[in-house]
Amino acid sequence: MRPLVAILAAVAAVAVLAAGAGRADAGRKKARPKPPKEVPVRVETTPDDATVFVGDKESGPAGRTPLDLELAPGEYVLIIEHEGRVPLFESVEVEARSVSEPQVFSFFLEPSTGTLVVEGDDLPEGARVLVDGNEVGTVPVRAPVEAGPHQVQVVVDGRDPYEEWIEVAGGEEHVMSVAAASLPTPEVEVEAPRPRPATGAPLGAAHAALQVGWRRFTYDAPRTANLRAFSGSNSVWLGIDVELHPWRRYVRNRFLDHLAVVGAAGLAPAITATDPMGTAVNAYWRSQAAGLRFRADVVPSLAFDIDAGWEHLLYTFRDQNDALVLEVPDVDYHMVRLGARAVVRAGRAEAWLGADNLIVVSAGALADRFRGAKVDGVGGRAGVSLWLWKRYLQARLEGSVSHLGWTFTSEPGDAYDADGGVDDYYGVQLGVGGSY
Repeated sequence: MRPLVAILAAVAAVAVLAAGAGRADAGRKKARPKPPKEVPVRVETTPDDATVFVGDKESGPAGRTPLDLELAPGEYVLIIEHEGRVPLFESVEVEARSVSEPQVFSFFLEPSTGTLVVEGDDLPEGARVLVDGNEVGTVPVRAPVEAGPHQVQVVVDGRDPYEEWIEVAGGEEHVMSVAAASLPTPEVEVEAPRPRPATGAPLGAAHAALQVGWRRFTYDAPRTANLRAFSGSNSVWLGIDVELHPWRRYVRNRFLDHLAVVGAAGLAPAITATDPMGTAVNAYWRSQAAGLRFRADVVPSLAFDIDAGWEHLLYTFRDQNDALVLEVPDVDYHMVRLGARAVVRAGRAEAWLGADNLIVVSAGALADRFRGAKVDGVGGRAGVSLWLWKRYLQARLEGSVSHLGWTFTSEPGDAYDADGGVDDYYGVQLGVGGSY
């Protein structure tokens, strides 16, 4: 009987302990804090219809103003955007509230453009006004401009251009009054006078650049053992490019004022590269280009460039004895390049995005190895630049890609037999230059 009593006592003790643990665990669960209750929030802007992002833009817009939201108390970053207005980044504190009225956040969005007014009662008729090198009209003129610093020139035939740097505030009007007496008088020289720019705009610009480049060549369906793919990376390339407007010295013509002669040249030191089989060869990369560029100004902040010209790209391979390496894709492209790009201007900064059609006229050793070889390509480029030191110095960053596709009509028994190939070039270029 005693063992039975002992067993019942032990079971009762375990039950009591389990119940106590359950009550303690329930107490702990009850002690957990509840998540904060969301409260109503309203975002208002002047003007209305602005897009609001909460926290970051990756999660998408929360809506348009006036905007009603439900947010938990705490600190948030609001990103507010509106066409024609300066974007706003604002930190706000949402308070815990017991009332039903929303907490209101109101913002005024500053205009991103201002107005430039140039006056001059005693100036000769036809005095032209240039803003950042682009003609906007004749005196008197009223023109919309981006908020920020600008170079303004007033050009009168027979006189040196009057130049002034101004700061235009968003949504405000900046008035310039230019008197005829303030126009510089040309200096008298004993020798034949040096021709002046007829337009007052820069005669040209030049840049030196350092580029890191990559090349990848692969064959489509290679059927002979002497066809090797190629991979060359991190090639350091040095180059220079120029954009010249020589006729601006002598002629005042709206069409010629927007037409430029462009040229470029570059080279890379000997590049040691390897193919998938581990064979090392020395590669040499050279390029030259020349052509014409026409710029069409749509508005002061937007322009389009049309390019047409000739381009030469040499990528050749040599062994240790400086002999041509036949197993790797040696090319000597001579191409007609037709391109276009959009240029956006904001104060001293520019950004552009362009595309090129590459019409290959001849392609060198690789084309001679295959029966019926044909090749054509496309290219693209994007970049940004910033004018410094009164627009005499410019820093520039640009990325580029060129894609050339090959097709062959090889026949059984040919020394080189493949369906085609792909030749890709990539580059990131950092340059610095100036205008005159």
